[in-house]
Amino acid sequence: MKNLKDLVRPNVWNMKPYSSARDEFQGNASVFLDANENPFNRPYNRYPDPLQWELKKKIAEIKGVKRESIFLGNGSDEPIDLIIRAFCEPSIDSIVSIAPSYGMYEVAANVNNVEFRKIKLDEKFDLDTDSLLEAANDWVKVIFLCSPNNPTGNNLSRDRLYKVLNTFQGIVVIDEAYADFSIEPSFLGELDKFPNLIVLQTMSKAWGAAGIRLGMAFASPEIIAILNKIKYPYNVNLLTQERALYMLENKEQMEKQLRSILSERIRLQAALPELNCVRKIYPTDANFILVEVTNADTIYKNLVRQGIIVRNRTNVTMCNGCLRITVGKPDENDALLEALEKNVKIYEMKRALFIDRDGTLVIEPPVDYQLDSLEKLVFYPKVFRNLYFIRKQLDFEFVMVTNQDGLGTDSFPEDTFWPAHDKMLKTLEGEGIRFDDILIDRSFPEENSPNRKPRTGMLGRYLSGEYDLANSYVIGDRLTDMQLAANLGAKGIWLRPDDDEARQLLTENTAISPA
Repeated sequence: MKNLKDLVRPNVWNMKPYSSARDEFQGNASVFLDANENPFNRPYNRYPDPLQWELKKKIAEIKGVKRESIFLGNGSDEPIDLIIRAFCEPSIDSIVSIAPSYGMYEVAANVNNVEFRKIKLDEKFDLDTDSLLEAANDWVKVIFLCSPNNPTGNNLSRDRLYKVLNTFQGIVVIDEAYADFSIEPSFLGELDKFPNLIVLQTMSKAWGAAGIRLGMAFASPEIIAILNKIKYPYNVNLLTQERALYMLENKEQMEKQLRSILSERIRLQAALPELNCVRKIYPTDANFILVEVTNADTIYKNLVRQGIIVRNRTNVTMCNGCLRITVGKPDENDALLEALEKNVKIYEMKRALFIDRDGTLVIEPPVDYQLDSLEKLVFYPKVFRNLYFIRKQLDFEFVMVTNQDGLGTDSFPEDTFWPAHDKMLKTLEGEGIRFDDILIDRSFPEENSPNRKPRTGMLGRYLSGEYDLANSYVIGDRLTDMQLAANLGAKGIWLRPDDDEARQLLTENTAISPA
C-alpha cells in the first residue's frame, strides 16, 4: 500500500474538520448551554453523540474489532460516498469495480465526477483478477468489491480477493452487506494484515433494520479518522443509535430470524427448479436467489399483477432473463411459488404480432387499393427499422393478416398480385424481417366470410390456448384491424385513429392505443 498521505486528497488531508459542541465536551454535566439546544423535550432536544461511542463499543464487542476502527454512517451509501470523496480527486482519479454489482458504487462515483471502470466477472460470476488489476493503473485510488455479490449472490473467491489486496497499492473496499448469510468468514479478521482494506457491513440485511439506515465501515484507525474528518457532524441520529443498541443487545432475535431465512432459502432452492418457467438458479451465499426464467419481463409483470414484487434484472450485465428473488417469510415464499405455479402456462405461451399489410407495411395504392404491380410497391418510412428492432429484441411471432378483396377473380388476378407480394417479402427478409405466418382472405365484404377481418376465422390456431393473446398485438391502419384486436382479446396499435368511430372505439377499449 502507498503511504496514506499520498492516497488521500491533499485538501482533505490538510483540512480542519468541523468541531461541534459535543466534540469539545464529552464529560458529564448538569447544565448544558453550549449547543443552542432547546432545553425542553429531553432526551431528543440534545444533539446525538457525533461519534456514536456507546454504539461503537457494543459493535466492537460483537465484531471483535477496536472502537477506533469503526465508522458509522447513514446506511452503507454514506461511507461509499465518503471513501470516494476522501481519496479521489474529481476529474483526475478513477475507481474500479466489477459488473454486475451494486449500483451505488457507480452512482456515487458519477456524483463526485470520478471515472468509474467496470470489469466483467467471469462465467462463474467470479473475479477476473488479472483484468481487474490491469485496469487499476496509477490513477485508480479505490477498488470496490461486493462479496457476497449483488445481484449474483455468490462469494467472490477468497484467494482472488487476497491477490487484489496484496497487489493493489490503493484502497480496497470489500462490501459484506450479505456476509451474515454466508459460511465464509468475514474479512474483518484481516484488517491488521492489510492497512489498505475497508470492510463494509450493514444493519439492513441480517439484522432486519433497513429502516433505521445504519451502515458500518471497518478499517485502520487512520482511515477511519479521515472518514470522520469529512462526514457531517451528526450523521447518525439518536433514534437510530438507540434502536441499533437495542437490537444489538438482543442478538439472539437476529440469529433466530437468520436461521429462518437460511431454512427458507434452502426450500426455495429446492422448489424453484421444479417449475417449468425456471431455467436455472444460481448458487447463492446471500438472502436472495438469482433465477433465470423463460421470459423475465412477462413473469415479472404477471407477478406484479398478483401483488408480488421481485426484481427484474434482465437488463443488467450477464443477467439476461433473470429475476432476483429475496427470501421472504414462509407464507410470502408460499405465495411466490403458488403464483409461479399457477401462471406457468402463461409463461410458456407464445405471443404474436398480427400485422396488417396495405396501409401498415406498404403504402396502399390510393385509386384501386390493389398492390398489383412492382411500380406500386412503396414501403412506409421506418418500417424496416421498427420491425427489425421488434424481431431482434422482443419475443413475438410475426403474423401477416390481410384482406385482399376478390383475389383470384377477374377484378384482381393472381398473376398481378404475387410478383409485388413476393418482392415485398424478399425485401423484408433482406432486412432481417421474416413472417412466421401469412393469412390472406380473398373474399368481398358482401360475402360476410368468417375469415375476413375483423372476424377470426383465419386465426383458429391462435385461439387454441397456445398463445398469450392478452399480451399479443394487432397493428393496423383500419377500424377493422382494431376490431380484430378486440375480437381476439389482444391489444391494438392503431396507425390512423382519425374519425369519430375510431375515437369511440379507443374510449371503449383501453387495450387499443393510437400510434
